[in-house]
Amino acid sequence: MTILSRLIYKEIFFPLIFSFIVLSAILLLGRLLPLTGLLLRSGIGFSQVLHFILVLVPTFLLFVLPLSGLLGTSLAMVRLNKDNELIAIFAAGISPKKIFTPVFVVGVCIWILTFITGAFLLPKAKTVAHKFIYQISTKTLTRGIPPLTFVSPIKGLTLFVNVSKAHGRRLKGVFLQDARNPKAISEIFARKGEILTSKDGSCIILSLKDGTLHQIDFSQDSSNIIKFDSYILKLYVTLPSKGKSRGEMGLKELIQDAQNPNTSPKQKKRLLIEFNKRLALPIGALILAMLGAPLGIKFGRTGISGGVALSLSAFIIYYILLVLSENLAEVGMLSPWISLWIPNILFAALTWWLWKKIYENGPLLD
Repeated sequence: MTILSRLIYKEIFFPLIFSFIVLSAILLLGRLLPLTGLLLRSGIGFSQVLHFILVLVPTFLLFVLPLSGLLGTSLAMVRLNKDNELIAIFAAGISPKKIFTPVFVVGVCIWILTFITGAFLLPKAKTVAHKFIYQISTKTLTRGIPPLTFVSPIKGLTLFVNVSKAHGRRLKGVFLQDARNPKAISEIFARKGEILTSKDGSCIILSLKDGTLHQIDFSQDSSNIIKFDSYILKLYVTLPSKGKSRGEMGLKELIQDAQNPNTSPKQKKRLLIEFNKRLALPIGALILAMLGAPLGIKFGRTGISGGVALSLSAFIIYYILLVLSENLAEVGMLSPWISLWIPNILFAALTWWLWKKIYENGPLLD
């Protein structure tokens, strides 16, 4: 390894790692803050919270890794350009290939990490996170419901009680909205209720007495009002098996489900979109890392703030194109095999053009 290569690796490493840590921390806080109340009410220990945090990290790495690679290579070249080191390198007759090679190696590493995340880590992490949130959500009910407070222990389930006794397990004046199935929403008003736990601890039982059930079925465009003496709602501590969502499937599972003759055309399209997205994003991470270097070389005189702004702008444009590509595939205007690769094709062309200009003109702007 030459001295120049070591210098470039060193310049890329620090902004890349710093960007990765900062971006991960911001996104992690964004995920944890809405769950803070739920985590506190569940009474789980620090080790479980730490485990949950580690599980959450892979869920956003598909976006953190490409952006970190882009910022790392861009800011490295900005620093070298700002201190006139790039001009000295090119003036000494050193080929741009000496810069291209370390940047390409870093890009390949980012591509490998992003692919491993999307193909293996992300499906498992989403499955574990989903189960964990469901479990702590149901367990919060065993700790009781505070009075005069809207509580949503599970997504789609909202509770409100006027009076709670016995540590919030005996209730009076209960309102419950069950919107877990958006096509059939139920609203329940009960004079009293009680929170129980099954003998084997597998489910939480909400026992309601003397109330009214108002059910709206949007699929049938109908509604019913039922008066009851007793109503039992079971919430399983272990998430009932209902099949995996797209995000929880591996690449092989996505293709197998898409090829299943029982899969509806709409679901097949969504599975293929997810499959192509998992493959396109790692390639996009490589392209973005390769794009960052010429951006920093050509526009490095703007300084660190300018380099960050330029890199973020490039990533935002890439992400907008990716979302538009998903929508085009979703509505059937383009095949997922084509649509999801459009951002990569456009950015690959831009990256090739910028590197071509560097080979022709060096770090100077045209």
